[in-house]
Amino acid sequence: MSLVVDQDQLFSCSLCVEVLKEPVTLPCGHSYCFGCIEGAWDQEAEEKSLSSCPQCGETFCPRPALRRNHMLAELVEKLRTPDVQRSSVSAAPTSQQNLQQKIQERKKEVKELREVKETLKSSAEAAVEASEQMFSEMKASVDRRHSQVKDMIRQQEKTAVSQVEDVLRQLEEDIAQLERTHAELDQLSHTDDITHFIQSVQSASSSSGPPVLPSDVVSTLSSFTQLREDVSALRDDLDLVLNTPWTHTESPADVSHPAEPQTREELLQYSCPLSLDKNTVHDNLVLSEENRKVTREKTQHPEHPKRFLLYRQVLCKEALTERCYLEVEWNEGELVYIAVCYDDIDKHERFQSSFAFNSKSWCLRCLGDDCWFTHNGIDTKVTKPTSYTRDVNTNPSLPDYYTYSFTSTRVGVFLDHKAGTLSFYSVGDNTTTLLHTVHTTFTHPLYAGIGLHGPSDYTTLGSLGEDSYGDRNYKTVTHTAEVCKIW
Repeated sequence: MSLVVDQDQLFSCSLCVEVLKEPVTLPCGHSYCFGCIEGAWDQEAEEKSLSSCPQCGETFCPRPALRRNHMLAELVEKLRTPDVQRSSVSAAPTSQQNLQQKIQERKKEVKELREVKETLKSSAEAAVEASEQMFSEMKASVDRRHSQVKDMIRQQEKTAVSQVEDVLRQLEEDIAQLERTHAELDQLSHTDDITHFIQSVQSASSSSGPPVLPSDVVSTLSSFTQLREDVSALRDDLDLVLNTPWTHTESPADVSHPAEPQTREELLQYSCPLSLDKNTVHDNLVLSEENRKVTREKTQHPEHPKRFLLYRQVLCKEALTERCYLEVEWNEGELVYIAVCYDDIDKHERFQSSFAFNSKSWCLRCLGDDCWFTHNGIDTKVTKPTSYTRDVNTNPSLPDYYTYSFTSTRVGVFLDHKAGTLSFYSVGDNTTTLLHTVHTTFTHPLYAGIGLHGPSDYTTLGSLGEDSYGDRNYKTVTHTAEVCKIW
């Protein structure tokens, strides 16, 4: 009978400590007898205006309407049935044995995981200590070499300067001697002893020439220049080594990171459902078809801090933090911006709120035969995506001469947020051709965005295979752009 008692306790009211009668469940998840909780709240209302859960203390304002928990009531009713109690008692040994086995298994798993955790921590600590020691040794080696080079430079400087000073001293002595000789000759030139004057002049002329600068001084100057070049080359080599990625220090996510998809079939595995955000859409754009179609039409949306005010742009609602693939299709002649950006991109300032001219967005811009990848105002010319032509009858009930030809272009966008990869593809008949790839580090979730800056009528965020032209007025023949989402 102990199991029955346990079940009574499981389905008991914490206020009356009896099996639940007319059980009701509060918004916080705790259950009580209807009469018990009503009485408790009536008493509580005399002291304060809020109602609260007696177990967890969560408050409710206004006082919630209480409804019978039918599932819980049926369980309690079955608990009161003797047959159910007897079957519960008879099943107790087996249930207890299975439960005990599961407990032991879980305890074993916990023990193993704790051992793995300790091994990871000790291995990481040992790696940190070893790396600190080795980097300290390398730093000491660099400092020691730096000191040796500095001492060598100073010694060469001292020797060369000493040699130059010796030459300077000799030159100064020669100048003094020449000046004295010049004065003596000047005095002799005023005497009548011509023979003595001539002999003195000849003696002065035959004196030794000026001292020569030692060749060591010149070579020392050359060695300083060469030393500078050697140290610069050493620095470049060291930078190359230190900036080279270390494959053995990648995080577990990097190690198990799957290869980038190569074919359209592989890309479609990462297709993601997206919808356009009505709080970001520009006033010259209108959303429809469950926010998957955007029409270029003058309107007035409610004010919202996230709304684009200057450029005809709109963001999708869904944040992109993993791998994601979508496709965009538009008609030739349309200037289309296909972008991913951070949610805090400026929405109001000139240029800074455009997808192409800030550091918070990465954008492919296409117009006619020209296509550019743009980030932070820097353009990179890319190959024009492949275009194809199809005939569309905008109103099947009308004759064939209401059928028009549209030249369209389709681009696929693949994002690998963790790997920092963003790729744009030209999409054909189940084929893809890489247009441009960006490798960077994304620090926040990204949001897909569309900008319409040409003479289009509408843009649609739809499903692959849908004919988004079917609803167009057959009297309107203008350039269109549509954004197709792959489900």
